[in-house]
Amino acid sequence: MLRRFPVVPSAGPRTLFLVGAIVTTAILLWTHQMRQGGDMHGLATIFFVLFADNDFPGTVCALLILVSALLGSRYLPARRFVHWPGD
Repeated sequence: MLRRFPVVPSAGPRTLFLVGAIVTTAILLWTHQMRQGGDMHGLATIFFVLFADNDFPGTVCALLILVSALLGSRYLPARRFVHWPGD
């Protein structure tokens, strides 16, 4: 399914991409549940605030970057600049 996308053409990067997307989604769901419930899950107050308030927006950004890398790289006008760090 993901073979036709240029960001994950071979098996190694495709596996890494999928694992990254799964872990990022899990962190997003965990921080969302933490923000909604208010239960500190045995964390110290400072770590609860860091996870609930700072990691949620960061995880949303990371997931948007993963999705845009998957879908947007084919249509990006500056494609060679995006592929340069990978090469």
